[in-house]
Amino acid sequence: MGKRSLKENSRGTRIKKIMCSIGVMCILLGSSTIAQGIEWQWPWLKSKEQKTKQEKVVKKKNLPLRAKQIGTPTVQALVDKVKENYQKIQDLKAEMVVTVEKVGGWGYPILTDKITKAGKYYFKAPDKIKYEDPKDHDRDTVWKGLTQYVRAYHGSNVPSTREPWYSLLEPDNLYFYWRLDEIMTKFDTKVIDNPQPDVWVIEAVPKDSNHEDDYNYPYSDGRLEVFVNYDKGVITKIDVHGITLGLLSSRRESQDFTLINNIWIPTKFIRTSFGDKEVKEEITLSNIQLNTGIPDSEFEF
Repeated sequence: MGKRSLKENSRGTRIKKIMCSIGVMCILLGSSTIAQGIEWQWPWLKSKEQKTKQEKVVKKKNLPLRAKQIGTPTVQALVDKVKENYQKIQDLKAEMVVTVEKVGGWGYPILTDKITKAGKYYFKAPDKIKYEDPKDHDRDTVWKGLTQYVRAYHGSNVPSTREPWYSLLEPDNLYFYWRLDEIMTKFDTKVIDNPQPDVWVIEAVPKDSNHEDDYNYPYSDGRLEVFVNYDKGVITKIDVHGITLGLLSSRRESQDFTLINNIWIPTKFIRTSFGDKEVKEEITLSNIQLNTGIPDSEFEF
């Protein structure tokens, strides 16, 4: 009996040892499986997180960049941006078509609602412009600064009229861009609106001094709203409002910009006068040539 008991005890001990070993192995295998499971989860989680970040970056890149993200530019910054673009132009010549529409048929020629004529347009920095009529050179007109010359009126190189300061605001008067600082020297200015991405509106109210001098001062009762596309460095529109009544009296627009020699050039100018009678003048330029070296003699009759 004794020997048998010893054998049974010895066998029980071995069984316990085997069970303990199996238990330890199960624990180790379980830990390894858990660890392995975690290890296999990390690449998936990492991939998902990376994909989410990439999607956010793509969405962010596809969002339109608004000018407000760089803050509201100052009037000086807007003016400098426009000057930077336009003052690359030393001279310009183009084919030109002028269309004038008059609501009501008033003016000259009498009872004519619409006039269209073709010609040539010349500009030389800083302040020379010429309209040439190939069919009748007596109708050629030259501007040097604010002085107008018309061959048919007084013959060669004799001034016919002196234009007021606000004639500089006519959209085809490219020499206006060489005097842009006068927007600040002759007006009190501030940025008042950002109606579209990259488009800012400068409000310009005449200063109190010297307002009776039409030749050196723009308007005694006119407030300007100057629309500037900051991205292109161009003025797209100038609205003139009466200060007393607040009515829109005229609008100058520059449209259909094209990039030539890294310069944004408008190919259409529109001037509209409002009131009892409405007059709309449109100038379209084509075959534009830049910086070809136009001589001063081109602006002499």
